[in-house]
Amino acid sequence: MSVLFLIFLLPLSMSAETIKFVFVSDCHYGLSRTFRGHEGVSAQVVSRAMIEKINLLPETVLPNDGGVCGGQKVGMVDFVANTGDIANRMEPGVQTAAYSWKQFVGDWTNLLNVKCNNDNKSPLYLLPGNHDASNAIGWCDPLRPERDATAMAGIFNMMMNPQKARTAESFDFRKDKVRYSFTLKGVHFVFAGIWPDTPTRRWIAADMAQVGARTPVILFVHDQPAVEAKHFINPNGKHDLNPEDRFENLLADTSSVRSRKDVPVRERGELADFLAKNSQIKAYFHGNENYNEFYRWPEDAQRVSTPIFRVDSPMKGVYSSADESMLSFIFVCIDTDTHKLTARECLWNVGKGLKWGEHATIAL
Repeated sequence: MSVLFLIFLLPLSMSAETIKFVFVSDCHYGLSRTFRGHEGVSAQVVSRAMIEKINLLPETVLPNDGGVCGGQKVGMVDFVANTGDIANRMEPGVQTAAYSWKQFVGDWTNLLNVKCNNDNKSPLYLLPGNHDASNAIGWCDPLRPERDATAMAGIFNMMMNPQKARTAESFDFRKDKVRYSFTLKGVHFVFAGIWPDTPTRRWIAADMAQVGARTPVILFVHDQPAVEAKHFINPNGKHDLNPEDRFENLLADTSSVRSRKDVPVRERGELADFLAKNSQIKAYFHGNENYNEFYRWPEDAQRVSTPIFRVDSPMKGVYSSADESMLSFIFVCIDTDTHKLTARECLWNVGKGLKWGEHATIAL
């Protein structure tokens, strides 16, 4: 399943300052699944089980695999990143975004206990996913209720800290963008919405200009680089949401292809050009496709060398839905001295402890 791009040059520093973070996505509160021998288990129960395992990390020893911090106890965790689809789309039988957001906040702020130092809990950094956005603006088919922007407003308020908090009623999807960044120990982390469309790429470029070309950048978005046409604005007729065209109007650009099933070659190419031009973006983290993989994209374009990290979903995993032992999140360690990053697949539903799966080390 994974195309690994391992880089093992010299023994990695044992004393350099490190950055450690957990990466998850696609919790899909509102869904249920078969879990640990029981049918119809809610996303809240599954997320709580995953959080319980994340809380084991500080006392867990990493595998001695040649990667960053190999053979060491994890200790502090600098942050936890979640790239969206917190609520599932409110199709018939699925709870409201408001209720899903309430459950998510309660679980991930109260039960998550990893710390970034001796006194402070690790911060949680969020992005919206396509399901969160569709709940806010509507979808191709009727939702129940037709719209509920509670999760989108909640993510915006938590991450953007506006002077006036948004409500489900006042949230404006076209204006209230979740884009933010921070620099930690010499590495710049950029969280940039659902996918890097035209205005988002402009924002990323301006943001990176503030830290300089020598600062390595780690990019988080919800969608994979090989974005689907359906997430762009409907190019047909009234450009609206309708059950015939089935475009979702989630990104700022109008689709260059008329059918949602066609490949948006132009848009993918524009992102490839952007990544090639901005080589300080050293890694791209995303969810949406619901399985773990460390890979390169596009494989046939030599000009793009950005490593891509895709993460599993606890509720909609392509492989982990059928095989619970494959449920995983990603744990990342960065050595700021050697400028190396190691991502490790952490299999969390394999007994009482944690098991390590695929891993990849890249140069920053």
